[in-house]
Amino acid sequence: MISSSHSCMAYTTSRKLAKKRQRKDTMKRTTRQPPYAKRDSEPAVQTTQQKSDVDDMSISSDQFRNCRLFVSNIPRNVDWKVLKDHFRQVGDIVFASISKDMETGESKGCGLVQFASIDDAARCLEVMNGSDLEGSKLYVRKDMQER
Repeated sequence: MISSSHSCMAYTTSRKLAKKRQRKDTMKRTTRQPPYAKRDSEPAVQTTQQKSDVDDMSISSDQFRNCRLFVSNIPRNVDWKVLKDHFRQVGDIVFASISKDMETGESKGCGLVQFASIDDAARCLEVMNGSDLEGSKLYVRKDMQER
């Protein structure tokens, strides 16, 4: 004969298992999909809007085409702020960066400067090529990797 304490323990264990299964079922129903997951309930119009947003991004990147210049022979102690200030005398600068070695973090002595307009970039090619920055003669040319 089974004692009452064993039957009570079996009942408690079975209730715990039932609650655990119920929580798992609830979690399966409420699990959120990542935002990039495709959903069948979304209308086709929204997909079209997403494509137009991508087209708008490509238009804005074309806006700065031929405005980026490559600068070499930059002194090793110069950072992007000094480079930007130096080139600001020619026109409006959108972006300036200096290439650094991935392992050491030291400057490679070259960088990029991007202007707000093609006219500013053209003027910079004429004026700043051969200019002096902290004792170094800078060499400026169009960025060849710009697409």
